[in-house]
Amino acid sequence: MKPEVVPAILVKTRDDLIRRIAQVRGLVREIQIDVMDGKFVPNTTVGIDDLKALPEAHYEFHWMVREPERWIAQVPGPHMHLVHIETVESFEAVERAVKESGGKLGIAINPETSLELALRLVPKAERVLIMTVHPGFSGQSYIKDMCGKIKQLRKLYPKLDIEVDGGINNETAAHAYSCGANILAAASAIFAAEDTKKAIAELIKSAKSANTKSKTTKQKTTKPASSDTSAKQKTSGASAKHGTSGVRGLGGGAGGVVGGASGAGGARRRNASSAGDMHD
Repeated sequence: MKPEVVPAILVKTRDDLIRRIAQVRGLVREIQIDVMDGKFVPNTTVGIDDLKALPEAHYEFHWMVREPERWIAQVPGPHMHLVHIETVESFEAVERAVKESGGKLGIAINPETSLELALRLVPKAERVLIMTVHPGFSGQSYIKDMCGKIKQLRKLYPKLDIEVDGGINNETAAHAYSCGANILAAASAIFAAEDTKKAIAELIKSAKSANTKSKTTKQKTTKPASSDTSAKQKTSGASAKHGTSGVRGLGGGAGGVVGGASGAGGARRRNASSAGDMHD
């Protein structure tokens, strides 16, 4: 799958929101708006009133809030809604809100959340966001260990849109894409750059270069295939929606869809000095 960059906007005022939308509108297919309510994560950003009458574009709303269905219902349109499974009490209510709003549903999971807890919900989603930082906390670096989750999910769902968010720059974009993520949410790498259009192009170029390096390495190390290779490569039936390799009996109940996980940080309860640092 080709890499795609989604500019991530995390601001506290509508003026800043409109300014950043104008900065990237027309350069990308989709724009992410991060929304924090101070409950699921300790910071707050633009509120629901700030999201009304936005400039025409395709938006991806990253809901870091309690009761996301109440927020989604107030933002109609064909937008992507990413909800954290750690905060959802009723996934059916979220599905209903997304459907009635005319939007699309995606799920997000925090670094400490087991992928297995999300797998039963993946068939109901059009996108999965794997956080590569802990949402709501400042001064964090990209968590490379999330590569394992990304690879596992990509193996199970070859055609699924897998997004990463947090600490994405030219170096980490290449790493995330090589792991299997095809959508890269980036903030500082885009908005702190002098040339926004060039910054987006460089992120895509970096991701593609990782794929090229991987192919070159495989060509050098791959041995000639044996005569029975084709027989061994036959696989079992796959799900038509995401091209799964067969997922059975994985994932458990999500009573809040993830039982014991409360809030974004789990045991990481330290105050964030700035909401704008989550993506850095």
